[in-house]
Amino acid sequence: MKITSISLLLALLFSITSHAQQLLPAKIKNMNPFIIGYGAVIPDSPFLLQQDEWMASLKLELANNSITADTTTEEIFIDGETYLADINLRYGYRHDIELLVAIPLIYHSGGFLDQAIKSWHDLWGMSNDRRDVFANNQLQYEYSRNGNTLINISSGTGGLGDMVFGLKYNNKPGGEPTSIAYRMDLKLPTGDADKLTGSGATDVALSVHAANTSLLQKNNITVYGGAGLVALGKGDILPDIQNDYVGNAYLGTSWQTTSRLALIAQLSFQSSYYESDLNQLGANSFQLYLNGAYSGRDNITYEFGFGENLATDTTPDFLLYFAVNKRYSARK
Repeated sequence: MKITSISLLLALLFSITSHAQQLLPAKIKNMNPFIIGYGAVIPDSPFLLQQDEWMASLKLELANNSITADTTTEEIFIDGETYLADINLRYGYRHDIELLVAIPLIYHSGGFLDQAIKSWHDLWGMSNDRRDVFANNQLQYEYSRNGNTLINISSGTGGLGDMVFGLKYNNKPGGEPTSIAYRMDLKLPTGDADKLTGSGATDVALSVHAANTSLLQKNNITVYGGAGLVALGKGDILPDIQNDYVGNAYLGTSWQTTSRLALIAQLSFQSSYYESDLNQLGANSFQLYLNGAYSGRDNITYEFGFGENLATDTTPDFLLYFAVNKRYSARK
């Protein structure tokens, strides 16, 4: 039933056509509490801001987890909700260069959505066996190896996450049916690994982002995608099993259903951050995002959507996403 419900939502989106629009990808990262503090390739638009143009964004994400697993040497509990508020500032330094800074605030708590998610699963005939192991709205982020508890968070905690400074370059920013941008990110250890708000290390990410407005132009569809690699510094969360590199890729389509509303379907892939026999840590992940973007007045855009885990438990079972973006020019 889970696959059926996702298929129905995708079929609804694919039936809609509209006028061509500028790409608005779902700029979402993995909200697994053991992974959120690390660097990642965030889906991004290859279309740059104009020179001296600014964009300020506030992104809010909510992820709900409720799962436990074990092997002969490892045991993990991920039960709770993780919240991310990301303040993002971008500046069109030149016509071909965009600068950005991201300031994340992360909080882990018992949350409030457990019963609502169970009711949603019941509605679609999905199992709640794994969720019924836990009491509603409790927090337990715990990892043990060889009988030693290495991480144990059972009360609400959070704070400033690891800040990201980025540069995006596109030598052909306009007038081409296919636009390609290259991005470099530097993530600094401004968060706290003990609170799972940062990794405790500096990470560097290199990525490429592309979009084509002509391939499916007759159906008014923009196709976009991207890929990249993250070099991880030796962090403080689970350093003994942390990988040195992580690969990311994503593919999506965007429709403008009206002059103001766009609908987006996006698939994301991420390789594992850890060497672990637990799927929650050591498996590659696939996640589906269904997103909407509404262009309001005064150059303000609102984004809203949700994410669904498609394969392993490395990504949260349930995710909600909201963002508001304001663009303005510094030129008089």
